[in-house]
Amino acid sequence: FPSHDIVFDKYNKFLRASSKKFVVFIDDIDRLGKDEILKVTKLVKLIADFPNLVYVLAYDEGLVGEAISESNYSGQDYLQKIVQQSINIPAITQEQLTSYTIDSVNELFEDFQDVLVFDQSHWANVYEDLVKPHLKNVREVKRLINGVRFQLNRFGSNINIVDLVALETLKLYKPSVHAGLISTKNYLHNPSYGLITPTHTEMMKLRKLKF
Repeated sequence: FPSHDIVFDKYNKFLRASSKKFVVFIDDIDRLGKDEILKVTKLVKLIADFPNLVYVLAYDEGLVGEAISESNYSGQDYLQKIVQQSINIPAITQEQLTSYTIDSVNELFEDFQDVLVFDQSHWANVYEDLVKPHLKNVREVKRLINGVRFQLNRFGSNINIVDLVALETLKLYKPSVHAGLISTKNYLHNPSYGLITPTHTEMMKLRKLKF
């Protein structure tokens, strides 16, 4: 195998001769383990001097700096040696997140309007009491919507999208409650609802469900 210097020189010449700039995006660095954070930042530092090569690093400065500091480095000083231009992006507001969530649900409704049932007042209650408290960022909204979309592709028609969003939210953030509902579905959803008596086991399961 060629030596490190030979490989480095080869790519250095290739990039220098290129008429294009190459941009490498590295997202969610702060979601890595502490050792991985240090490895990634060391890697970027090692090859950051390549010509026509730009790195865009997305991370929480506090979390990454703390992780680096625990490895016997000065977190902020270390980052300053790597990052030439720092751009702070303000956190999304609750109003913006609510708007994004509503737009995402509306998009689902437009895509599946032929098979969906939507109740505005029911949605307002479900969103305020169940969905909103659990969604903290855009990533979590996308995760929820993707899950709902996946389920919609499996079902037939006359689907209550609000109930489906509620169930998917429970599945993601209250899995024990979701599992309990599934285990008692024959009682909760039955053509003869109101004429059947739940078994003792079903009643015990229902009583244990905590939201």
